[in-house]
Amino acid sequence: MHILMTADTVGGVWIYARELVSGLIKRGHRVTLISLGKIPNAAQVRWMKDLPRLDFRPTTFQLEWMQDSQREIAASTEYLKKLVTEVQPDVLHLNQYCYGALNSEVPRVVVAHSDVVSWWTAVNNTALPESEWLSWYRHAVAEGLLAADIVVAPSRWMMQAVCTHYGQPARRQVIYNGRTSNFFCCCRDNKLYRCAWWASSGIRIRNSRVPERCRTATILIFAESKPRTNFVISMLSPLPTLPLLAMSLSDWLP
Repeated sequence: MHILMTADTVGGVWIYARELVSGLIKRGHRVTLISLGKIPNAAQVRWMKDLPRLDFRPTTFQLEWMQDSQREIAASTEYLKKLVTEVQPDVLHLNQYCYGALNSEVPRVVVAHSDVVSWWTAVNNTALPESEWLSWYRHAVAEGLLAADIVVAPSRWMMQAVCTHYGQPARRQVIYNGRTSNFFCCCRDNKLYRCAWWASSGIRIRNSRVPERCRTATILIFAESKPRTNFVISMLSPLPTLPLLAMSLSDWLP
């Protein structure tokens, strides 16, 4: 099978794409990967060197959640149309909403990773102020979701969020994210070399010491002081079969 996938290089979707592309190619499939947002640096593409069945097409098209991105989205949509005609994929795996409305006979899978409206609502507990750009964004996201052959989300919460804010896709499925252990090693010399951000308060956790009792446990960090934001913001172990240990943010702050 030949999969054409879109991904952006400015957030966690790039990690998601790396996992999925690597897995698909190692199972004998071909992938054409289009990156958006900005050209990835050398570290971001190092994983591609051992994947001969990967056709990588980097671009600098703006992402739909970026302010005043309407013209760039129109241009990237035309680019994708031409690319689909050129490479003739069997399925489109789209990690941006708007491309779900791409005029193509190829089946379209749209993955709902996050969105501006549900993020703002969850973080600020209020509606996002209306604007011309927001009106366009809502329409573009809704159109892509409703036109897709199937919509996938990494959690029930995220699926419910897109249904609430943009309408219910005819076909939808929750598929949880996963990590390959050799891609995910965040501890070295008893320190964490990964930053976790708590979006609702701007708290940053960086290079914190790992408590003695947690060195062999999967750690879920959550917020105790604000129940409405009690969501997992980091999973810090490549050993998911070990016991889960929940810790509050106060255990990790410097």
